[in-house]
Amino acid sequence: MANRPTMGSVLRNSWILWIFVTSCGSVDIVYNITEEQGANVTLGNIFIDARLGEFHNESHTDKLKYSFLSPSPHYFVIDPETSNLKTAENLDREKICPYKEDCTIPLEIAVQSEIAAFFEKIQIMVNLLDINDKTPAFPQSSTDLKISEGAVLSKSFVIDGAIDQDSEEFSVKRYQVKPDGTPFDVIFYKNLDDSLSVKLVVNQSLDREKRSHYDIQVLAYDGGSPPKVGMMRVNITVDDINDNSPVFDNSNYNVSVKEEIAVNSTILQLRATDKDIGKNSEILYKISTNQPEKVQELFFVNENTGELKIAKQLIYEPSEKYRLIVEAYDKGEQPYMTQAFVNVYVQDSGNNPPEIKINLLTDSDRAQVSEYANRGAVVAHIRVIDNDAGANGIVSCNISNNQFTLQKLEVQEYKVTVDKPMDREAMDEHFVIIRCQDIGTPPLSCNASFRVQVTDENDQAPRFSQNEYHAKIPEGNKPGDAIIQILATDNDLGDNARIHYKLHGDAGADVTVDADTGTIRANKVYDRETVPQYRFHVYAVDSGDPPRSSTATIVVNIQDKNDNFPEFTQTQIRASVQENVPFDTFVLQLTATDKDYGDNGKVLFSLPKHSEVPFFLTPNGTLVVNGNLNREVKNRYTFTAIASDYGNPPNRNSVAVQVDITDANDNEPIIVFPNASNDTVKVSVSSTLNMMVAQIQAYDIDEGENKTLVYSIAGRNDSDIFNINSLTGEVIVARPLHVRYVASYFLRIAVSDKGIQPLTKYENLHLVVVKTNTTTSVATHSEGDDELNMRIVVAVVVVTLVLSTSILITIFFVRRRDLKRKELNARTEAKANANTCPKVYLDPPKYVAPGQNVSMFYSDEAEGVRRNGQNMYQLPDPAVGRDKHSRSESPNDEARQSELNRMASIRLHQKLVQSHDKQWPGHSSELNKERPDNHSDTSGETIQSDSGVGISEGETRSTMSHSHHTDDIRSKFGPSQVGRRGTPPNPSHNLHYQHHPYSQPPPLYENLVELQQYPRLLGDTSHHLPVHVRTFYQPKASTSPASSIPSYRHFSSGIYAARSVDETLDSVATGYDDDDTTTSGSYTIDADEYPIEVRIQKVPDVFV
Repeated sequence: MANRPTMGSVLRNSWILWIFVTSCGSVDIVYNITEEQGANVTLGNIFIDARLGEFHNESHTDKLKYSFLSPSPHYFVIDPETSNLKTAENLDREKICPYKEDCTIPLEIAVQSEIAAFFEKIQIMVNLLDINDKTPAFPQSSTDLKISEGAVLSKSFVIDGAIDQDSEEFSVKRYQVKPDGTPFDVIFYKNLDDSLSVKLVVNQSLDREKRSHYDIQVLAYDGGSPPKVGMMRVNITVDDINDNSPVFDNSNYNVSVKEEIAVNSTILQLRATDKDIGKNSEILYKISTNQPEKVQELFFVNENTGELKIAKQLIYEPSEKYRLIVEAYDKGEQPYMTQAFVNVYVQDSGNNPPEIKINLLTDSDRAQVSEYANRGAVVAHIRVIDNDAGANGIVSCNISNNQFTLQKLEVQEYKVTVDKPMDREAMDEHFVIIRCQDIGTPPLSCNASFRVQVTDENDQAPRFSQNEYHAKIPEGNKPGDAIIQILATDNDLGDNARIHYKLHGDAGADVTVDADTGTIRANKVYDRETVPQYRFHVYAVDSGDPPRSSTATIVVNIQDKNDNFPEFTQTQIRASVQENVPFDTFVLQLTATDKDYGDNGKVLFSLPKHSEVPFFLTPNGTLVVNGNLNREVKNRYTFTAIASDYGNPPNRNSVAVQVDITDANDNEPIIVFPNASNDTVKVSVSSTLNMMVAQIQAYDIDEGENKTLVYSIAGRNDSDIFNINSLTGEVIVARPLHVRYVASYFLRIAVSDKGIQPLTKYENLHLVVVKTNTTTSVATHSEGDDELNMRIVVAVVVVTLVLSTSILITIFFVRRRDLKRKELNARTEAKANANTCPKVYLDPPKYVAPGQNVSMFYSDEAEGVRRNGQNMYQLPDPAVGRDKHSRSESPNDEARQSELNRMASIRLHQKLVQSHDKQWPGHSSELNKERPDNHSDTSGETIQSDSGVGISEGETRSTMSHSHHTDDIRSKFGPSQVGRRGTPPNPSHNLHYQHHPYSQPPPLYENLVELQQYPRLLGDTSHHLPVHVRTFYQPKASTSPASSIPSYRHFSSGIYAARSVDETLDSVATGYDDDDTTTSGSYTIDADEYPIEVRIQKVPDVFV
């Protein structure tokens, strides 16, 4: 069989060839073929594929004929001679095997021989293989969906799913909602019967007032590669709440009907609209029940359609009409209702009303007009038919909607045209009523209505929800972070309402915008301190032709982070403040800035914890004094000030602060020379004019002008013999010296600083003009001085011996009557002080209040050996009574000491009485004039022969001081004895006090200090300790508390010991021995009238 196809040609059109050999010899063949290959595609050759030539001899297979055994399928054809099996048409798997996973077409082929008895039946199975040739298809290209604005999140709405007729492999695999950013998503799941349920889900809150309509696309993707995509448009209307009442399109209807009109005929189509949506806008109609029953019996209205119909046969009544009240109410939960009037005129049956035919010029049930339609654009064609004759056939028509007009074309023909501009956004559909009426008697009319749909044009620009958007983002953000999502809406429909966003050029490269969603994102890392705010514009552009756009302003404020530290305006701060200023004194003001904003930029100042500086730093940076400042203790403070912001956590910075303490004049000058222990200078009478005789040495621990010293003389008795250099402190000779000036002078030296309020310190300088050739602070020697001093020494020794002997004898007899133990102690004490006269110093040399203990130190020097001992004595307390027992020397020996004091007082009184009769010696008036004080004749001289006070050259200062005090006693008690003994012969000497620094009378003291009895020298009763009675007082001019304390100069001439005088002594007789000695004269001191403090001092002479 030469015309049979080859094996290769057959296999090219079939994918897989399966041959099954059954046990009974029949052969089954399976062909696999892919759909959509067209017609005349060879599947195979039956003879070859069934291997008939192999199983049968040629005699059986000769002249074979092939045909379909079963009814011939129209999908395939077989060549009866060649046995080639081919497709008869294009095979579409989805049509042949709809909704089947496997598509198998069974065939039965009969093979018979034309000449032999051969017959074979072959079973063939054709597998029709699927390809991804079908796109997912939704049942409808678009659908409307109404969703209440009160829909909760995740609420779902079932929508029609896409159908893909391909096999499971290429069926729908996923859904997606476009555009992005809408508040909807889509979910789907497979049911038990392998069907898919698709739902639209609300994933964001809806707000009808912001947006009442969404046009979205639901995309279905199949499993192909690339996938095929099916799309369904979903028009979503957001339902509002029921807040509007229905509104009739006419508040007063007029309708005419023939009296023979059939019952249940419609005479008027009522129409009311409600601005709400959903059920809130669904209208129900009825006739008001509040009207005559006759009206309710004759008419009724269809509740749903609003058709007003005849309920009962009408009867014509001339000049009669029926007035109905109809109602329309919505289906809201709380329905709103409105009413309208309907006037029904019943006409006589002799006339027929016109008939109106409307052609809307479209295939739909609504007329359509573009909102761009000009005036005169045709909307519909009206034809009127009235077959009546005469006046009954003359018809005139009018239109109820003023948006349109009715223009006549020909007789009984009209066209409805646009009369006013259309605005779909204001009203997308208009209801038009055409009313035609003849002029018969009575006139008959008819009404016809239709709807006009206004088609959209891109006449609305997108509109942003805000003209200006304000957003914020923290600095230090990441690129790509969302800043704000803007929203624009377009009242148009379709592509005219599809919006995309883009940035204005002023946005630069700092931000980006998602064209579909309007999300604005950061395109860099922002730094508020560099750019605190970004201001740019963004466009919203629709997809109309031509497109329209609008612009909004975007203001992005960069929020601050606490990423900056406070910065001081100075890297190092220095200030100064005067010492001793009061607390809270202003020192300096710290300032610091922080580039951050708000609390992060507010600066708080403080000092480190445990900062030991006398300052306080207020939170606003004011540094004030918070402690005592003393420049002499510390003149500079260096510390750290901290500036912190209010961030969380706060950032801190510090700065070094140096505060210098400036000087205040708070220290008096300190005079080194003269001083209490060294204040005397001897000046030679031969000293020349302007010669320096003394150098005042002083200093001040302040600084600057406060330590610069000025020297002056505040008081003097030298008759301007000397002067002082105010700058250097040099004391110079101001007048030529003469031998008549040989005397002792004093200068009250004042040393002042140059402070604004200067401080002054005073000291006395004693200048002794002598007949020597040198000026020195040490006394010189002369023959006249030796003679005078010798006289003084002799007098002092005699008096001292007498008094010492009397006191020792008294003590001896008193002690014998005491206990042996006390007598033994007295003898031991006498031996311990043998060969020397003890010196007693008060330590410390401070004022000792009555009742306090005073430590006295005795130093005995004999044969080069010093021995020290300490005894404690107590000053009498003036608060204690003046009884004799309270004034005892020792608490251990009160009785003995009281007796000793009594005996000493008696002996002293005897000696004073014995010297009472001595005369005042006469002296030349010249010597008296030269004498600078009121004491002895030569008390102002410093030679050794001076007997005025009986002291040596080295004790000149003390001599003068003692003389002054002696004269003070005389002047105080002078009136107690009148006469030559009681009053010195030269009363003018008392005028000396007006120049003396101690010229004021001495103050009263509260008690007498008892006289000290000194122990007897071993083996020699002639060396009794002399007694010198002296008063101490505070000068009136002194303001220092220490001036009342005995200074070292009071003790420089001997030893002092404070003792209490027994109050049994009624009076003490004192006086001068004569005019040449300090013991001449006498006067009585009453202890009760003038209790004074006296001390015992070791001196060469004795003054009583």
